[in-house]
Amino acid sequence: MSTAAERRFFQSQINEIRRYVQQFPNENQNTVVMRWIEDHAATYRKNWEKHSFH
Repeated sequence: MSTAAERRFFQSQINEIRRYVQQFPNENQNTVVMRWIEDHAATYRKNWEKHSFH
């Protein structure tokens, strides 16, 4: 079960991705989202661990 802090962190990440992909045409957004996730996966994991364990 997620804590409130985890939910806020995940929501902030989702919001960041949404802001980023809005600059692309709708038909390209799914591809852009997947590329963004691939490019940022390691950093995302480190940030999640930092927020989850502190």
